[in-house]
Amino acid sequence: MGRAERSVLIIGLGVIALVGVSVAVALAFGPTEPSRFPAGSPEDVLQRYLLAVDAGRAEEAYGYLSRGAQAQLRFDDFARYVASAGSYHPNRRIRVGRTVTDGDRVTVYLTIEYGGGAGLNFRRSAYERPVRLVREGDAWKIDEPLTGL
Repeated sequence: MGRAERSVLIIGLGVIALVGVSVAVALAFGPTEPSRFPAGSPEDVLQRYLLAVDAGRAEEAYGYLSRGAQAQLRFDDFARYVASAGSYHPNRRIRVGRTVTDGDRVTVYLTIEYGGGAGLNFRRSAYERPVRLVREGDAWKIDEPLTGL
């Protein structure tokens, strides 16, 4: 194999490797459809809250908070948080994970993932965040002022 053929082979393998890495990154952090949960379930309430915050719908999101959580966070302060929520972490993904039930209280565990960098410097990190929900009447409500995810 001559020098020209080796150069073409090396370039070809480099392109294939680059495409492979790009596909892996796209699969890891590409857009995905939200999971579907039973309507009114704690997971559904938490997901609807997160979607409302991401869409800037402060009144809707605030309605998913329990009376106790609302008492800890005035609506005006919450609305300011919602207005700025999308600007904090553009490479963030939140997944609803396991649920632990204790009567009229539930803890849903979120996995928050962040990605950043480019090419070989691409980094990904994740942590788990428990979120408490409580039953108020017939509905599940988030029982803490859930901001800063």
